[in-house]
Amino acid sequence: MSSEPSNRRFFVSRGTAAIRGLEAKTFSAVRCPTYVLRGEHDFVTEPCVDPWRRIADVRVDELPGRSHHALLEDGDDYVARLAAFLDAHS
Repeated sequence: MSSEPSNRRFFVSRGTAAIRGLEAKTFSAVRCPTYVLRGEHDFVTEPCVDPWRRIADVRVDELPGRSHHALLEDGDDYVARLAAFLDAHS
């Protein structure tokens, strides 16, 4: 999956390389609900997450005791949190 936007309507980013070089105005321009979910012991640290906090409608969530592979470590909790976010925005 590319870290470069393929079009202006849909953008998936992965890891810190995906946001390297993006300016604050890029994040503040996002106009859709955004969910940032990371594990407590993830290599995606709080400083990596901070730029996402510039999005107007962002929810940042942390899975306690989990790492970067939280979906594999506790799939039920991961999916429940994601489903709750999606339900709240559908």
